[in-house]
Amino acid sequence: MTGNNVHASAIVQYAVEGIKAVILINGGAAIAVATFIGHVEKTNIDVNMLILALTRFAYGALAGVVTFALSYIAQVFSYELRVRVGDSRAKYFNALRVLAMIAVVVSGVLFVCGVVAIGNSYGAHSVSAPN
Repeated sequence: MTGNNVHASAIVQYAVEGIKAVILINGGAAIAVATFIGHVEKTNIDVNMLILALTRFAYGALAGVVTFALSYIAQVFSYELRVRVGDSRAKYFNALRVLAMIAVVVSGVLFVCGVVAIGNSYGAHSVSAPN
């Protein structure tokens, strides 16, 4: 392998591992929240906020899967059509890459939003002393 091929291979490997990570953290968090929801009946936790967090984690995992799909299509497009810099078709390849990058960022943002929703679920319903 030439230096450029090794560098390109490393970039792809880092991207794949990053995509796997956002799917794993969002998917794992969704499973954890779904398991926890069934046990909050007698607690001071807002179930609606947990459901909101679960939804954000699920969409975050979905955004990670969309990232994989867009990345795959971009790579196939690039390889099969031999798209090179300056090629008029490069704009489609670049658009797919940008969409994949946006999707992975959205996945990360949704994870953070889910964590915030979980944080907001604690103490949302305050227990008041009887009058």
